[in-house]
Amino acid sequence: MKTTWLSWNEIYCLNRLWMQPWEVVIWNSVYSRWFIWQITSGVKTFIWWEIHNLTETIESGRRSALKKMEEEVKRLNWFGIVWISNDVVFHDSNIEYISIWSIITNNTNSATKIFAASNAQELYCQVDSGYMPVNYVFGNVAYSLWVWRSIIWNLKSLVRWEIKEYSDIFNHTRHLALERIVQDAKDNKANAVVGIKTSIMPMFGTVEMLMTWTASYNKNLTPYTKDIITSDLPGPELWNLTKLWYIPLKLVLGTSVYSLWFIWWITSFFKSFIKWEIKELTDMIYWAREHALEIINKEAESIWADKVVWTQIYVYQLWWGLIEVMAIWTAVKKVENINTQSENLLLQAAIMDENTFTDMTYDRSNVWVTARWQSNNFWTNPSIVIFFVRLIRFIIIIAVLTSLFQRW
Repeated sequence: MKTTWLSWNEIYCLNRLWMQPWEVVIWNSVYSRWFIWQITSGVKTFIWWEIHNLTETIESGRRSALKKMEEEVKRLNWFGIVWISNDVVFHDSNIEYISIWSIITNNTNSATKIFAASNAQELYCQVDSGYMPVNYVFGNVAYSLWVWRSIIWNLKSLVRWEIKEYSDIFNHTRHLALERIVQDAKDNKANAVVGIKTSIMPMFGTVEMLMTWTASYNKNLTPYTKDIITSDLPGPELWNLTKLWYIPLKLVLGTSVYSLWFIWWITSFFKSFIKWEIKELTDMIYWAREHALEIINKEAESIWADKVVWTQIYVYQLWWGLIEVMAIWTAVKKVENINTQSENLLLQAAIMDENTFTDMTYDRSNVWVTARWQSNNFWTNPSIVIFFVRLIRFIIIIAVLTSLFQRW
């Protein structure tokens, strides 16, 4: 008896590609959290944005799991694997890297192996659109929000809305992950990374941004671009795009960081007595979104894109009173002589499988709050840092008000 975690919709799509599911394979590696914490709690957390040692440690753990996966496929002469999961799990004092994948076989003895992060439905859409999977690729960056940057935004929040230094740094950091997944695709001799999945998660008092998915090769792209194509379009969306003679050009990112504190303190206190809406906050969050969209539009224009599609805008709190607006789009361009292999998309490739299990006891929706409280060291705990920063700011405000009162 064979065990697979593919649904019947996925099995049907595999059959249309002359493939069959085989087995589920799991591989893991456990690292000491103490060792990683020593890296993140060093001097660099005070003076650098990216924690290079932590980035490299996490990358090494993930690549170790992927290397084991590739060796296993070649050793047993399997045709390939799909639905690759390369996750990080926290176990109190340790961290576990775990890879889970589903083996696939076919009726040929092809030497070409398929390593696809996508499920079988997305695999079908990509192959039918001309994107042949090459390998699983990823790009990550681990970074901190520590002392001196907290001081900067706390002080600047007294006089203006946007914290431009943070906006610039966040834009740079977000693009680092994208640059690294592109480089990984180049190393695998691919010319596209489609269906990119982006996640942000806490990592021992710091934060990791991870971009993953499948590097592919599409021979039809060569006349139109020499760069690696990146896109976060899901499989059915990519199929529709190709059917209408469009190709994705680049995944474009835009971030703006604004402070709520000074405005919130002053306006919400007084206006809460007379009306519900706080117009200053409404306008500020509106312009934060507009700024993020402006960054994206400029980047899309610089690569001569025709459209920007699959708009996703996220607004969430970084620290108390500091919000980030992040927009993620795919820039596309209309070309000639590109089309799907099938006239119509399979219904089974577009059906969303239903999740029959929900765990409401564990909430990681606010990764910044989680990351904030994962630090156990007194002097590098962000909550302690923020307390002293706010105390200093309070003293400055009192001193300014006292000076003004005395002059009056």
